[in-house]
Amino acid sequence: MHSSQLGAMRGRQAQALGRQRFKRRTKLMNATEQFLRQANGRSSRRLQDLLPQPRAFAKSCACALALLLPGSFVVVALLWLYRRCTLGAMRPRLARCSTVCKRSGALVLLVLAALASGCSVRNYAINSVGDALAASGSGFGSDDDPELVGAAAPFSLKLMESVLAESPNHRGLLLAATQGFVQYAYAYVELKADELEDTDLKAAHEQRERARRFYLRARNYGLHGLEVAVPGVTKALKTDPANAVSKAGSEDVGLLYWTGVAWAAAISLSKDDPFLVAELPAVEALVGRAFALDETFDRGGLHVFMINYEMSRAGLSAGAPARARKHFARAVDLTEGMHAAPYVAFAEAVCIAERNRAEFQRLLRGVLALDVAKKPEWRLVNLVMQRRARWLLGRIEKFFAD
Repeated sequence: MHSSQLGAMRGRQAQALGRQRFKRRTKLMNATEQFLRQANGRSSRRLQDLLPQPRAFAKSCACALALLLPGSFVVVALLWLYRRCTLGAMRPRLARCSTVCKRSGALVLLVLAALASGCSVRNYAINSVGDALAASGSGFGSDDDPELVGAAAPFSLKLMESVLAESPNHRGLLLAATQGFVQYAYAYVELKADELEDTDLKAAHEQRERARRFYLRARNYGLHGLEVAVPGVTKALKTDPANAVSKAGSEDVGLLYWTGVAWAAAISLSKDDPFLVAELPAVEALVGRAFALDETFDRGGLHVFMINYEMSRAGLSAGAPARARKHFARAVDLTEGMHAAPYVAFAEAVCIAERNRAEFQRLLRGVLALDVAKKPEWRLVNLVMQRRARWLLGRIEKFFAD
């Protein structure tokens, strides 16, 4: 067989193989569309009916394509999406809804134009994923299984860090990472260390050191977020803390608060580190500024922090318990008595210091009696606080030994 004949035969074979692959892809696409229609309960349901928010759909497609495909394929994929919405097999059914279809096609073309370059595709996708992750934290709050959340949280935190490595100045994600590491370190590391203390001192020490590292990591993310909003704030906090945060506005309250909490928690676990302890004025400046901007932030979260802070600062004054009690009353008022954290914080910080055993028991028993279902958005934190309350009550003889 001549080489020309052999080449022609191979060409025909390649064309046949290409047609087969195209048919398989088309069959798969049509089967997927049919499955979606059937799953939706109406075999004649239009594609646009399945996608009631075409703008969000186009954005999601762009993000997924940008993350999963090389830049050159994104254009082809979006063109295919446009064709399926306007010119493909769905055309007969879409003729009755041309307005919706045209809008969907126009949205896809707008996304296509916005994502024309590979760099733009990647940045758009990364920032969109960052937006989604930053808004995802509230999903854990209503969970009724703290152990399940504790097992899932590390993956979520590492995913945030992976996205931050690509988009380091995403303020929403920096705030989410700061808050996430603080909450995880407290609920699943530091509290665990306290529970281990009676049976395994070495393990308790290791867990506290781990919690300390998490708090410092959270602080660093928070400082980065503040640095994006107020350039130079990190350096200024070392020399003139009060003035450093003066330019922070109401939109920065979350970062001010969680950065201050992370920093304070790290200091509380670093009493043998004089350099870190010396940074306490920065904590006071951060929390003080947040308090001045919005004392109701996080439905009393600032006041709960101040209960502990008033009772733990060096040179405890005679008026500290009274100030802590005012913060406690305000936190209870802001949460309508449905959040366990103010009660646990006050019992642990004030009642023990004042040797008030009766109030200690009353507050913590009230926490255990709290119906966590009445405030679903606080279910997880209330369950964690109930566990803490049980542990504290179990050590009452040690706390109030004669």
